[in-house]
Amino acid sequence: MYKIANVMEILEQLAPLELAEEWDNVGILVGNPLETVTKIMCALDLNKHILDEAISAHVDCIITHHPFIFQGLKKIDYMNPVGQIIRELIKNNITLIAMHTNLDKAECGINDIICKELGIEIKDKDNFLRWGEIVPNTLTEIIAKVKHYFNIPFIRVIGDTEHKIDYKRFKNVSVCSGSGASFIKQAAQVSDIYITADLKFHEAQEAISLGLVVLDIGHYNSEKIIVPYLVNYLKDRLNIDVISTNICAEVFKTL
Repeated sequence: MYKIANVMEILEQLAPLELAEEWDNVGILVGNPLETVTKIMCALDLNKHILDEAISAHVDCIITHHPFIFQGLKKIDYMNPVGQIIRELIKNNITLIAMHTNLDKAECGINDIICKELGIEIKDKDNFLRWGEIVPNTLTEIIAKVKHYFNIPFIRVIGDTEHKIDYKRFKNVSVCSGSGASFIKQAAQVSDIYITADLKFHEAQEAISLGLVVLDIGHYNSEKIIVPYLVNYLKDRLNIDVISTNICAEVFKTL
């Protein structure tokens, strides 16, 4: 029999909690490290639909990337959605664990996985940001590769593409999953292309002024790849059932 403490020990071998930012909320958010665990579900986020799925599947531990409890709670109100989910977690004896910025920053974490899968040879890293070299390709070819890997039909492209898209071959690429706008200046110093998400209008203008091409793939898309990775990681180390949610929690739709 495994305890939640055993699961946490294995997770921390991948992404120690001490790597998390001070403002973050990681580790066991609901539950007890001494509870027994027999089935785990991995997801990027937790919402009512994913929780219902976990309850139906008789899961007793949910591991998410984004912390469901992020800012301080002054009360647990069963009349609001957050309180209802916390109540259902407790009623169904489901432990909730979050692995957030520690998993972004860790060796073999989200950003390292993206670099590996896109063929980016990492030359250096700083906090969340990774940068390195790829086999020189045109922007069109790089965009196609990114769309294929993340399984997305389109991305937002920021930068001067009119004269570069078909003839210039790019080699230097930087990566930051999730919201990476704060690293635009740094990315521009070490790369020609920056793969990230969540850029606002003025941040996009800054990238253009620095001569940086940004591929904004969306927050959810940039991080969803960690779910199957976590499932396989845990399956290799635990002799219990580990599954991923079948529910897409992307909040943006294209019509």
